[in-house]
Amino acid sequence: MKHRYNAHRVLPAPMIPIRLALPGQRFTTRVLSALVDSGADFVIVPERILLRLRSEEANYIRLRGQWSETLEMALHVLDIEIEGRRFPSIDVVADDKENEIILGRNLLNKLVITLNGPKQELEITL
Repeated sequence: MKHRYNAHRVLPAPMIPIRLALPGQRFTTRVLSALVDSGADFVIVPERILLRLRSEEANYIRLRGQWSETLEMALHVLDIEIEGRRFPSIDVVADDKENEIILGRNLLNKLVITLNGPKQELEITL
């Protein structure tokens, strides 16, 4: 399925609709928009969404941020739905500062994604 880039960003960016759930539970969140970021190691989810889902911290992980600072972050486990397909037990990092969901390589490596920059389109092949 093809998705248009989000043209409301400073530079248009690939974003896709997703839904989140606790592992094995039904998807209760509304459809959320997530940035596709192949430079991110992990999926990042705003802490407020994790609190709403009543997700508990599964572990802590030390990550290096985009400016090379090392941070200890709470790790949660969620099921993520993309185009009707459930990806179970995906590690996600809680973000207490930003409000954006970022899809990192720990999930993106399970997908075939084609970015067409000139057409500002992303295509997912499941």
